[in-house]
Amino acid sequence: MIAIEQVWRLIDRKASRLPEEDVPLDLAVGRVLAAPARADVDQPSFDQSAMDGFAFGALPGKTSFRLVAHIAAGHAVSRRLRPGEAARILTGGMVPRGAVAVARQEDCAVCGDMVRVRTPCPPDANIRRRGAILRAGAEILSAGRRFLPGAAGLLAACGISHLRVVRRPKIEHLVTGDEILPANRPLAAGRLRDANGPLLRALLGAMGLRARQKHLPDSAAALRRATQTSEADLVLISGGSGPGERDHARAALEAAGFVIHCSSVNSRPGRPLIFASRGQRVAFGLPGNPLAHFVGFHAFVRRALARMEGSAPPRFIRATLRAVVRDPGDGRRSWFPARLTSGARGNEARLLPWKHSGDLTPLVEANALLLDDGDVRPPRAGDCVALLPTFDTMEAA
Repeated sequence: MIAIEQVWRLIDRKASRLPEEDVPLDLAVGRVLAAPARADVDQPSFDQSAMDGFAFGALPGKTSFRLVAHIAAGHAVSRRLRPGEAARILTGGMVPRGAVAVARQEDCAVCGDMVRVRTPCPPDANIRRRGAILRAGAEILSAGRRFLPGAAGLLAACGISHLRVVRRPKIEHLVTGDEILPANRPLAAGRLRDANGPLLRALLGAMGLRARQKHLPDSAAALRRATQTSEADLVLISGGSGPGERDHARAALEAAGFVIHCSSVNSRPGRPLIFASRGQRVAFGLPGNPLAHFVGFHAFVRRALARMEGSAPPRFIRATLRAVVRDPGDGRRSWFPARLTSGARGNEARLLPWKHSGDLTPLVEANALLLDDGDVRPPRAGDCVALLPTFDTMEAA
């Protein structure tokens, strides 16, 4: 049985970044950049009017100017404004050379070919100067950063229609067990409805990922065939990771050419966890109990996915415990489902009770996991503890 931190180090060594590909902006959301995105022009690319009004040339003390031009958005302007001249200009229009400010139209009065500025305008008023936001060549997004949809507008304005990103991993999920039934089937005596399949689909879906799923009987031959024919970058096997006579995950992975790096972890729940690799492909054998699945996914599988996508592994955050549960433990380091909130007093968490590794009820609320530090003393209210968030958002306290 090896330590949790040893498994993390194994994952960091064996899970490597996948190849790169170019994708359009609308398909790049949630993807990790393989190369930086840079502006091809200044932003704005020209001096731009911030509103409808009048651009005027410098003439100290003067409030009346002669109208010499009308400028709409989208039109190039070559004329230079001389002192005492003004141009009608619309929002987004190119401010002509020689203009010192743009006066709002509501602050001006037009009479024939003259315009009077009724309210003094400071220099550069209502002008968005060229390059004030970005200079050509500036890095907008760095490699290794995950692309958020809000960046699409800026990238498009900078002439970027495609991004170089890390390819999404191909994932295969093999759900094993003679006792497993689909959720929509009547429950027969001695059978269980499949919780792990939908749980893994939901967890991967929250990351923008999908897996090909197969349900297999408790058959060594069936699991061996499935692992040998899989072309996935990441193979997940639900159930069969233990040492029992009907646990076939380890033998199937070895028959498929995978090297087993660990098969027992000092983790509660989730001791019989297998981590294996074959070249750049990796595989996990996850314990069949659903709570152990949830823990195994967030504690280990997410880390492998991060390495495959070229992003930083999941990070722990600090929070103050406000509610704890009675838990005698069994000597292993324990993961506790928790509800993490953020408020005026900072990050706070309350632990959620669970009866055993098949207990799904705490997962209804859980958005974090607390890993105890291995002390003989259990966590107490008021402790400042480290938690692994299981989602990117926290509710307000």
